[in-house]
Amino acid sequence: MTDFKFNLQQFNIEGMENYFGNNFCVASNSKGNSSNIVGMKNIVIDKHMNIVFNKDIKEIIPVELNAPETILINFMLEKDVQADLKIKINATANSNIVHHIILQEDARLNLEIEQNVKTNNIITVSNYVMLEENARFNYLNTNEAEGGCFNYEHIILDGEVACACIKMLQLPRKQENNCSKNDSSYLATKVLVEHKASNTKADVKTLGINKDNGGIYIDATNTVLKDSYKCESVQSTKIINLHECAKSVASPKLIIENYDVVNAKHSAVIGGVDEHQLYYMCSRGINKSDATQMIVDAKVNNFLS
Repeated sequence: MTDFKFNLQQFNIEGMENYFGNNFCVASNSKGNSSNIVGMKNIVIDKHMNIVFNKDIKEIIPVELNAPETILINFMLEKDVQADLKIKINATANSNIVHHIILQEDARLNLEIEQNVKTNNIITVSNYVMLEENARFNYLNTNEAEGGCFNYEHIILDGEVACACIKMLQLPRKQENNCSKNDSSYLATKVLVEHKASNTKADVKTLGINKDNGGIYIDATNTVLKDSYKCESVQSTKIINLHECAKSVASPKLIIENYDVVNAKHSAVIGGVDEHQLYYMCSRGINKSDATQMIVDAKVNNFLS
């Protein structure tokens, strides 16, 4: 995938062009103009929105996708601004959603995205986030899908002491009660974190619950560049399979080009519920189904806390 670059000098609330690089986003305020989005050519932007936050805000943004379309939303938080945003995506059609986010110096963004996908088609949600000095990005994505859903998260820690905390909760829903249909409902997530400045921190956590015959695919890469010192870069992935036909793949990667780091580690676990916990709860008179659900609920609640 082509790398993208931010150019704040070209950021214009009235209508910007090419500020993410030549091959990434040529945005337009008029419907029907073709654009290049996240490496895909000849994509038509149906809806386009530029938002600059210059004061603290708390907002819920609903996104209803009932027909095939592409939505492009560009956010920029100015210096010292704090924003709490919740984006609720309800999709019943094949669509693309792209968020470009810039956090200026000392900005704080708490972003929660709920994806509720009811479709046999594919929904693509891409988030490109750049953090300047001492900016902080707290992100929670809750993803439920009956069809296919692809998430791409690209986080650039571009200023010193920038910090990103990422949580991805993957909950594929039942599509067909048939093992031969286990590819019909899947959630695929690719996360790329780049430490481009010193003293930056990133923590990427993913929890997947495969209750039925769906699929969960996680590909996470944290990169510490050679000129970035004293960084912390951590990632962990846990997927719980509760169905014999569930498919799960986890691919954690750390690329450390500067070995003067404070902490760098990754982990990935795929399996069922803890058999010892299940046995203990069943020995106390709780049936297996209820015990399993209680264990799963506890895992989710602990993850979200």
